[in-house]
Amino acid sequence: MKLLKKQGMNLCLAVIVAVLAAMPLLLQSGVLTASSTILYLGKCIAFAIVAMGLDLIWGYTGILSLGHGLYFALGGYAMAMYLKLQATGGSITDFMHVGGLTELPMIWKPFQNLPGAIVMLFIVPTVVSGLIGCFIFKNRVKGV
Repeated sequence: MKLLKKQGMNLCLAVIVAVLAAMPLLLQSGVLTASSTILYLGKCIAFAIVAMGLDLIWGYTGILSLGHGLYFALGGYAMAMYLKLQATGGSITDFMHVGGLTELPMIWKPFQNLPGAIVMLFIVPTVVSGLIGCFIFKNRVKGV
């Protein structure tokens, strides 16, 4: 088992060295300088950070993560709602217009200004996490 683990580490190290050695050639040729490639690499790095965070919190400390990615996503969605309204000048958005709405729905009203959006950015994930935590700990979910 130790031999297999050592071979896997050596293979991983060899792949990292090969990628790092090829990086200057790719940069010089212009392959990695396209804006879409840079955006793609940024997404890959973000997902790698999330994966390492989950590995650290669950693998090394043994603490169960209660879906912290959901709370980040809810906060990001709240900010996206504000930005979508700002792109249209605070009126209804394009997908609402296609759906036949003539006025802004009540749930979207706090996102018309930045302070309201920032408050909702914190309140929405907090309420959702509180509800999920209450359900999990009240019902004493075991064996996870």
